[in-house]
Amino acid sequence: MTEQVQPVPVVNEQVLQAEIARLNKIIQALMNRAERNTSMQGSDFNLFQTAITLEDQVRLRTRELEVARLNTEKITRDLRESENHYRLLVDNAPVSIHEIDLEGRVASMSRAGLLMRGVKEESEVLGSLYLDAVSDTDRERIAELLARSYAGETTYFEFKASGPYGKIFKSCFVPIKNKNGSVEKLMGITEDVSERKRAEEAITIANEFSRIVMDSIDDAISIIDVSDYRIIGCNAVFLKQIGLAKADVLGRKCYEVTHNQPDPCGLPFDICPMKETVTTGNHSKAEHLHSLANGDTFYTEVSTSPVFDRNGKVVSVVHVSRDITERKKTEEQIRELAFYDTLTHLANRRLLNDRLGQAMAASKRSGRYGAVMFLDLDNFKPLNDTHGHNIGDLLLVEVAHRISRCLREMDTVARFGGDEFVVLLSELDVDQELSVEQAGIVAERIRVMLAEPYLLTSREADNTEVVVEHHCTSSIGVVLFINHEASPEDVLKWADMAMYHAKGIGRNLVHFFKP
Repeated sequence: MTEQVQPVPVVNEQVLQAEIARLNKIIQALMNRAERNTSMQGSDFNLFQTAITLEDQVRLRTRELEVARLNTEKITRDLRESENHYRLLVDNAPVSIHEIDLEGRVASMSRAGLLMRGVKEESEVLGSLYLDAVSDTDRERIAELLARSYAGETTYFEFKASGPYGKIFKSCFVPIKNKNGSVEKLMGITEDVSERKRAEEAITIANEFSRIVMDSIDDAISIIDVSDYRIIGCNAVFLKQIGLAKADVLGRKCYEVTHNQPDPCGLPFDICPMKETVTTGNHSKAEHLHSLANGDTFYTEVSTSPVFDRNGKVVSVVHVSRDITERKKTEEQIRELAFYDTLTHLANRRLLNDRLGQAMAASKRSGRYGAVMFLDLDNFKPLNDTHGHNIGDLLLVEVAHRISRCLREMDTVARFGGDEFVVLLSELDVDQELSVEQAGIVAERIRVMLAEPYLLTSREADNTEVVVEHHCTSSIGVVLFINHEASPEDVLKWADMAMYHAKGIGRNLVHFFKP
């Protein structure tokens, strides 16, 4: 257990000196009386003994009072030092610290408060009403809040100052109570928030300006936080593009919102170019295929730009996304016109030549044979002459479908022109005889399929349907190639010669070219 230390009483120095003087007078009186009665016995002697005892007690009490006096001096110095520290803190605080009395008048104010008021000396504000510094528009409201503080409540408020400069202050008032629990004054802390308010207003105006600009742009704009790929901003076009409300977009990860197809590296499309921008800090562009929740798909061209913090670190990226679905459709149409037959949608001569060159190069690498079949319909012209080109076109489309069903996905069928078709078989076998056998099986399958009857349905101008049954065979010439032994033009020429040979010896036949 620790020993309980009795507190040393704190006494006033004047009281201490008066007590010592009183005790000295008592001692002196007793000593004088003892000297006059030194011969006396009995009770007088006892009185003398009592005087001596009192003298000892006085000396002890004097020492106690001296200790108390020294302790009082130390406490006084500590209080004075504490008051100096407090005053130093108050005077150097960046906010105004002030007191107002029960009448609402300023009782004290720190240096910062004087600067806020535009005065130099505390005497210039002492005794003035605190509400005089409040603008007319805010005075009644602040008076009500101060009344609540006088009632014992801590209050917080902002107000506009009176005067031509229109400063804005933010204050907190705390009631100060006496030992009886009654509020005797209020202590306030006030901060000049004018610059901050102006900055906040400027940010608000800038944000509104940015919103107006973003919403007036035809492209979709989204802002992505690169720490977790969440959307932190977007414009109206972006919301319309993905078909979601703003509340359903902000805070969600970008690839969750657009349901993007993953790219080959396993990450959503939105992230891959973003990673490049974050890593390098450079602008990037990419095309995205988006698939929405309703099943619709669309293409966008996304321009990604980095946003840096003050340390040069990329903290977010801005996506400017342009819908290029129509452009992609146009490009596809141009590609179709350039490489595909408009009627049958089979490869045209240009694409056939490209595929044949690739197949011959692959044959050289693998050592496997390839084959080209040149095919011509045997009974096509009478159909056109009798029923018109519309029925003839229907026949050509059906022929294209039947040939395609006989081939592998890796093979190519092209419409060479009119009623002529070319089939390209690649990657047959390294053995020539086996390759001839494989090509012959495919050619025979095509010949049989094309010899089946055709039921061609046409709609007339009066919206009536006309069904024409037609029988048509084909003549097929086949040539094998390997290792670039001939040019693509020679291979096509030889297949054409074999086809004409089949047609010449009876039609509805398959004939292999023999040099």
